[in-house]
Amino acid sequence: MIVTVLLTAGVGRGADAHASPHDTRAIHDAEHCLARGDTLTAIRLLEHSHLDDQTDPRACVLLGRLWRERGTIEARLRSQRVLETARARFGNDRTVLLELGRTYFAQGFYRDGLTCFRKVLARNPDDCDARFMVGRYYYLNWKRMNRFLDDLAAARRELRAVVDCDPANVDAALMYLYACYTLGDTSSAECDQQLARHPDCFELYMFRGLLDFDAGRYPECAERFARGLDAAGPAERDAFAALGPVLPVSERDRYDGAIADARATMQRGYWLGADPDPTTPVNELALEHARRMFLADMLFSHPAGKQRGWETDRGEVFVKFGRPMAIDYTLGDHAFDGVIEIWSYALGGVFHQFVFVDEFLNGNPRIPYEVSDVLMPFLRHSPAVSSVETGVVPVPASADVTVFRDDDLSSSIYVAALVDADSLRAALDPSRADRMVTRCAYFDAAWNREGGMADTSWASNVGERRVGERSVLERVCRLSVPFDRYHVAFAFEDPAASVRAVARKDADSSRFARDDLAVSDILLFDPEAPLPGDPAGETIDRGGARMRPRVSHRYPAGQPVNIYLETYNLDVAEGVSAYDMRIAIYPAPDDESPSWLDWGRRAAEVVGLTHGEPAVAQSFHREGRRHVESERVAVDIDALRPGRYRLVVEITDLHSGSRAVAHTPLVREASPDVSER
Repeated sequence: MIVTVLLTAGVGRGADAHASPHDTRAIHDAEHCLARGDTLTAIRLLEHSHLDDQTDPRACVLLGRLWRERGTIEARLRSQRVLETARARFGNDRTVLLELGRTYFAQGFYRDGLTCFRKVLARNPDDCDARFMVGRYYYLNWKRMNRFLDDLAAARRELRAVVDCDPANVDAALMYLYACYTLGDTSSAECDQQLARHPDCFELYMFRGLLDFDAGRYPECAERFARGLDAAGPAERDAFAALGPVLPVSERDRYDGAIADARATMQRGYWLGADPDPTTPVNELALEHARRMFLADMLFSHPAGKQRGWETDRGEVFVKFGRPMAIDYTLGDHAFDGVIEIWSYALGGVFHQFVFVDEFLNGNPRIPYEVSDVLMPFLRHSPAVSSVETGVVPVPASADVTVFRDDDLSSSIYVAALVDADSLRAALDPSRADRMVTRCAYFDAAWNREGGMADTSWASNVGERRVGERSVLERVCRLSVPFDRYHVAFAFEDPAASVRAVARKDADSSRFARDDLAVSDILLFDPEAPLPGDPAGETIDRGGARMRPRVSHRYPAGQPVNIYLETYNLDVAEGVSAYDMRIAIYPAPDDESPSWLDWGRRAAEVVGLTHGEPAVAQSFHREGRRHVESERVAVDIDALRPGRYRLVVEITDLHSGSRAVAHTPLVREASPDVSER
């Protein structure tokens, strides 16, 4: 039916207004077949309608269009023959010239097509369809090499007129906006105008988000990108979400082989792991990736080859490494035929170049076979490189997470963090930040955000103390959560977000959901009493005591290890409990890679902790105590050599025989100079 409307719009302009009934009947029957989806019958009816005898060119125009839209070389040749014959019979008929010009374009005969459209414009300079095709010609001519800005300026001029005379032409609007962007024009207001006209256009939302990203308006960019992807088709949504363009081959195989739900979890985990600050709803690196995907499609898509921009060789390089620092163009020599593009990058301080050759002169340069053995492995095995600049100065920080059960349904995650005060002070003028912001956020095992908290403190109330040779700020966040496994993120920054400290950890309270014996995490703490006026935000209040978490887990000689933990679901006989507690310290290798750095894979459960002889062991017997138990114990570690250890606490319920184990890493320092005071 769209074809019928387009044809009707051209009736009476150069055609015989008194078409014979035979002419009208053939067109009517063909349009009726098209309405049923029967294109072949429509073509057959038009070919047998005595085209040479008709006085109305509409049948030739319709037949030429139908042949061209079949997309094959033979079909385009048939379209060309039909329309060239019609031009010979009907002269400068507008509809014939327009359709013939489109067929020439489809054939790659751009100059011939341009001649047809200019003939239409010579008779009517305001003809919107012809002007659109001329603007499209200049735009595609620029796009072949992304180099000749004269063509792009001509496209912008022609398409500007089309936007005014045909507001419904969203393709003209998009090409016009893309031309403005590439030429450095401000186009926000015009994009907003087009969005009001086309509120369901995926590309317009993405383009508007692109402008927001370039201006550093990341929350607005995130909103626009989200709305654009909601309006996109499944193919676009899948392409923008896929990690294939940014992963090295070694990780891509596992990603490609996963089921859909597992891939979605990997996607969320990858971007949260790369997020400069997971506690905020905006992920600048994920936005940068979406921006690159859209720009790659805008600049390098190849409709003739039915390739989206990110599927081309240039697009693949652009998405992974961003815009090159330089692009050089040259003509082919004895080694390469065609126009050559050379993209230059400085990646990790090393100079790299990618060579693209337009061997087939079709506007789609590709890495030639002669050099693909060198460039393609580097491209495929390299991780993505970000170029986003947030303007935030990073400050070193570390965090420790301890989980306790509160009741039958909920638990508390205590996030204790150390922020390097010296680095913070060097990057931030204290007079500019009378307040500081603390945020904690937590995510489930599939990396879905579950919640968080934020707190603002006067900078003077944020305690600073010495930890060895460093000066640190200490903060403690408490998150009340249901029983589950979580990924936790901590952030500390000034209100202007000019300086930021970020730390990440994992927490597990899923074991509390069972009815059998369970123990909390082990809290390593310093027992000294807080000084008068010491902020409670630096301590954990638990078991009737305020404890300062020892985030570093590092101890010098001569200093005991103070531990606190809680025991749940003890078997109570005649109102009392009885259990043994054994504390042992074993030599340990380096910690497992945290899941924040590995897409959410949980660290392996500790196996064989109780095998072999411990370096330190202590046992305690508890009997006749109340049901909910808490323990504060000091362990002497003077017998340990400097190195890395794992402290293990085993609880044995003497009534039921059940056992539960908790463990935490521990470092014995070589020198007492690094002690925490």
